[in-house]
Amino acid sequence: MKKNFYAVILSGGSGERFWPLSTPEHPKQFLSVFGGKSLLRQSVERLEGMLPRENILIVTGKALAKATSKELPELPKKNILLEPCRRDTAAAVATACTEVGKRGGDDAVAAILTADHLMKNEKAFREILSLAVDS
Repeated sequence: MKKNFYAVILSGGSGERFWPLSTPEHPKQFLSVFGGKSLLRQSVERLEGMLPRENILIVTGKALAKATSKELPELPKKNILLEPCRRDTAAAVATACTEVGKRGGDDAVAAILTADHLMKNEKAFREILSLAVDS
């Protein structure tokens, strides 16, 4: 893997999609729907060994920053990026890519991932992500 590879996990949301299980204070990425771990935790663990923890960035809303830090205490606090405003995915991706550029320079590579996907075949996911990053 390239040294300047960053994984960006989009972890915003209003907690409405899985209501009544999810709420604005506890949206779906914090739910343990599959496998006893939150979707956010699974998203981070899926990347283990592929890049240093310092290169995993989480983009979330201000209201969820504390819960995100609690869920992922192993990540540096500076890796929890706050959305500039609650708009859409594009604003969150732009925020993350700006930070990746600052940290990794012009040749940095960012994979934009989400905190609410189920990956049944993690081996295939990791192989495909490795191919994409190294090409």
